[in-house]
Amino acid sequence: MSTANRTRGLLVVTCMAALLGNACARSSSVTISADEAGVALENPNTLLIALPIANRGSITASQVAVESFDLQSATRTAPATLPVKLGTLAGKQRAIVEGAFSSGHWVRDRTYLLKVRGTYVVRGNASKFSVQRGIRVPPAAPDSAPIRATQASPHSVSGAPYPHQNVVIPDEVNRPGPPVPTGTQRGDLKPTLSPTGIRPGQAFHHSAADRRLHNPATVPVTNRSRSVANRISRAALLRHPGALDDLVFVKNTSFGAPGGQPNDPSGASGGINGPDVVLATGNTYASLSTDGGSTFRQLDPTTIFPNGDDGGLCCDQVVHYSPSVNRFFWLMQFRSGSNGQNRLRLAAASPETLISSGGTAWTYWDLTSATFGLGNNSMDYPDLSAGTNFLYVSVDATSGLLVARIPLAELRDAVTIHIDYTSPSDNSAYGVHLVQNPGDEIFWAGHPTTSLLRVFSLKEGSNRYYWRDIKINSYPAGVPSSLSLDGTDWLASLFSGGPGGIRLWSSAEDEIWFEWMGNRGGGFPHPHVQVVRLKHSDFSVIEQIQIWNANFAFGYASFTVANGRVGVSLAFGGGGGGAYGTPAVGIMGDHVVYQPCTSTANAPRYGDYSTVRQAFPNGGLFSAEGYCVGAGQTFDPHYVLFGRSADVNPPPISVTPTLTTQPLGLAHR
Repeated sequence: MSTANRTRGLLVVTCMAALLGNACARSSSVTISADEAGVALENPNTLLIALPIANRGSITASQVAVESFDLQSATRTAPATLPVKLGTLAGKQRAIVEGAFSSGHWVRDRTYLLKVRGTYVVRGNASKFSVQRGIRVPPAAPDSAPIRATQASPHSVSGAPYPHQNVVIPDEVNRPGPPVPTGTQRGDLKPTLSPTGIRPGQAFHHSAADRRLHNPATVPVTNRSRSVANRISRAALLRHPGALDDLVFVKNTSFGAPGGQPNDPSGASGGINGPDVVLATGNTYASLSTDGGSTFRQLDPTTIFPNGDDGGLCCDQVVHYSPSVNRFFWLMQFRSGSNGQNRLRLAAASPETLISSGGTAWTYWDLTSATFGLGNNSMDYPDLSAGTNFLYVSVDATSGLLVARIPLAELRDAVTIHIDYTSPSDNSAYGVHLVQNPGDEIFWAGHPTTSLLRVFSLKEGSNRYYWRDIKINSYPAGVPSSLSLDGTDWLASLFSGGPGGIRLWSSAEDEIWFEWMGNRGGGFPHPHVQVVRLKHSDFSVIEQIQIWNANFAFGYASFTVANGRVGVSLAFGGGGGGAYGTPAVGIMGDHVVYQPCTSTANAPRYGDYSTVRQAFPNGGLFSAEGYCVGAGQTFDPHYVLFGRSADVNPPPISVTPTLTTQPLGLAHR
């Protein structure tokens, strides 16, 4: 979803007297504007600005050039010379102009006026443009801020008593957030690992005689458990040489409806000592399985929950499961109402309740714009993460990310929930995801510049959240694109490029991993995924690696942890291979991912979610959702239960047939 809040700030557009005749009238279908800028303090005296110059009109403007670029009360140090030539801007396209400004005294949170003037040509006629934008000095780092508090009352539903309503997704899709300013060059912009290959998924099968390899006692189900590798005998390894590094699909099931563009799949599997339930969603629907993902039935959110608030159910649904309270959590985003406000609806139910009610009995809480003191501003692009004692909710609000924590016990007990939340005041963390498997401290991150990672954290028991800047190797930034066989861009309107990640923690280690989308450039021929591993104790960089391939682009990555392994769900396509946007899953360190299906077309845009969760009741496996696109831009969502064959407990006698798709890249093991 996209709202007017994505272009907040002081914005004035002027068509000045034409250079040749009455060019303003002749170029009335060109509207040059300025979107929200990326802003960062490179050092105490230098402010970096990356400003998007957009053509909001319907026809193409050529020879677009910036001739002046001035910031109130500051001296421009870059660009050293003007004009800056931006080239051609078709309708609805934008280009980035970057600048650096010096001042002896930047005032935090003060707004400075940026004035930009330039020229463009339409049908041989030259015109001038002038735009102005307020630039706010961002928070410095390291620093902290107090959390705020609010609450929400519970409601209950059962039996799907409401009439069906069509879910309307706004025409305007997500726009990229503020661009990341180019910071100090660090590193060489080259891959640090061999390429990640792509293979078709493999169905799992073992003989009954080998079930002793999968004794339930040897397969722990907690996030903090160590690898099962040291519990498998040498004799077993001789019989199953791939037991330690193979990847198998235990389930690969189509679910859901073809509508709701983009599909935005999310889901989780859950249950303790009995039920094996899967709840999966798309943009406009939900699907429930009570047999571990073998079959699904469709759920209609508009008949389960009342749908008359704000603009009604919109999109961006997210699902999670917490084994500590045995609850599924279902987060739904509503469209903005006439007053500009909207809400997130958070629902909770146990696997047993979902089975007995057919997925219609829930307790829910509405988290409105008013709940968080956002005035007439709406919220967009939510996310969920389940920790030791809290459920965490994030959402884009105004110009940054708002993160809320809610006690799991209150959600379990279906009572009034007491919510702590942060201020969405830092636009470096916008359009990003929460770290999964957070334990007792939630993390999220953003990019002040292309060579800095700003890491935020909120620890259980603390009434303040903190942030610090980590120096990383520079990465190629910008809006990625990747063309498929038919010339369409499967990464068009990319929004899911911001950092997400996992916390990998046990008695022997405590790491935080962040992943984000990098563009082509340097040694990367196509868009790819950057990954940084940090040591939690001092936030030092352990390593920076990539998921990349010389023939394909990768995007929309999501991480989680099971049995000490990091599972990944993502999408690939385009590049030299020309593939259409297609989902894939894998385990980090294997240098290969596996596709559950093959797209034969592109939708107008891929994304925006590609979730992977630790599976339950077997915590040694991974649970993921992705989708392929077929003829007529129809969607084929897939639920995939995958992992090492050694972790399947017990091994199934039969599973879905092995896929017949051909591998699409070289696999490096």
